[in-house]
Amino acid sequence: MKTWVITLTIMYFSWHFTDVRSESALHSVLFPLITIFLAIYLFLKALAKLGLLNGGSSSGGGGFSGGDGGGFGGDGGGGCD
Repeated sequence: MKTWVITLTIMYFSWHFTDVRSESALHSVLFPLITIFLAIYLFLKALAKLGLLNGGSSSGGGGFSGGDGGGFGGDGGGGCD
């Protein structure tokens, strides 16, 4: 709970001090980047808290990796000499 409060507080202040028209790099670049990063972080954290984010444990299936754990790998050695 403490990390949620700290993250939301930092996000609030970075949003508050964001000014994309400012000549200061701090206000026009850094604070918007912090806000975007924290928004994505909070979104992923909320998905994980709700159990909607797959925590890396899968039992095979589709996608790019397939069920054999192969993925994008090469031919596994051999080749021409």
